[in-house]
Amino acid sequence: MDFVFKIENKNVKDIKAILEKDPYSEVSYSRIGYKIQDSSSLGFKGGFSYLYFKVTDSRGEVLMKDLLATNLLVEVSGEEMTQVLSKFEEQENCATQGFGSIFGE
Repeated sequence: MDFVFKIENKNVKDIKAILEKDPYSEVSYSRIGYKIQDSSSLGFKGGFSYLYFKVTDSRGEVLMKDLLATNLLVEVSGEEMTQVLSKFEEQENCATQGFGSIFGE
């Protein structure tokens, strides 16, 4: 399941502290991996960032509730989520193509 959250830029530092705590726990953001990207670099209005992570098991719900309890971000859904996921995927594809050109593929 994909999870996308919107964070005001003033709260990004606090969210990063939460994401980076206890990296060796069975239920940690470090184990599942996550991306934080400034909204303007994704082609959206500036002033905030997006947090994205994908989880295929029950850890996602636990992590989501942990984040929402901070009141430092909001969950994104609907059309906005679709657009944000598309931008993250587009950047991932560009990075993959870049690595391919480095290795001559």
